Amino acid sequence: MIRVETNSRFWRDVRDAPKDVGIWAAMHVDAAKAPDATFSQFIAGATPLKGGDFRGSYVHKWRRKRPHGEYRLVFIANEEEIRFISLEPRGADYKIAGRRIRAMLRP
Repeated sequence: MIRVETNSRFWRDVRDAPKDVGIWAAMHVDAAKAPDATFSQFIAGATPLKGGDFRGSYVHKWRRKRPHGEYRLVFIANEEEIRFISLEPRGADYKIAGRRIRAMLRP
């Protein structure tokens, strides 16, 4: 079983997102918490992020033309755990996720 972590900031992102985007993100969290969930199943369809702070990070993208555009669900995943970092619109360019990951890495 994979350990799943979220934080209050992530849940604020979900609450502040449009309703269908929030439901979509919550469904991903529920899927990760499922007793039979595996790392390879969860990252299927996700895109790995590159760069110093983003090693081990992935993104699932919500894409719709209207009314909400694109949202990005950023998470860190490995065989033992999945940490949900942020849910942000496309225009944010991963700034929120990068800031939160750097804060997690500080001693």
